[in-house]
Amino acid sequence: MAEFELVADGLRFPEGPVWMPDGSIILTEIEAGRISRVFPDGSRTTVAETGGGPNGLALGPDGKLYCCNNGGFNWSRNGDFLAPHGIADTYSGGRIERIDIETGAVEILYKSGDFGCVLRGPNDIVFDAHGGFWFT
Repeated sequence: MAEFELVADGLRFPEGPVWMPDGSIILTEIEAGRISRVFPDGSRTTVAETGGGPNGLALGPDGKLYCCNNGGFNWSRNGDFLAPHGIADTYSGGRIERIDIETGAVEILYKSGDFGCVLRGPNDIVFDAHGGFWFT
């Protein structure tokens, strides 16, 4: 059986890991509504407070983070088990955000799209070879 090393615990429903050149990982904590950075020694810092439900995360060609924010969930807990449970009572709307890693500034780029569509729960995001991004 493979052996694993626990690097960090207590994360609030982590998702969207982005590996950084210094060996750290920046990830979303959906339930906590924040972006966190976990260092190889297990220490961590908050990069940004986004609110809602930050989900997918990618590093853009401009060095900023791009986040699919689903707007938030309600949560159910069973002991240490945490699971999303329906749309949040405080649902803030789906959106694509740009986050400055150095300052933590969060900028909303899109809440809607062409032809009147509204983002309800964007999930994951990737960049293509030309610097454009795609999300689900």
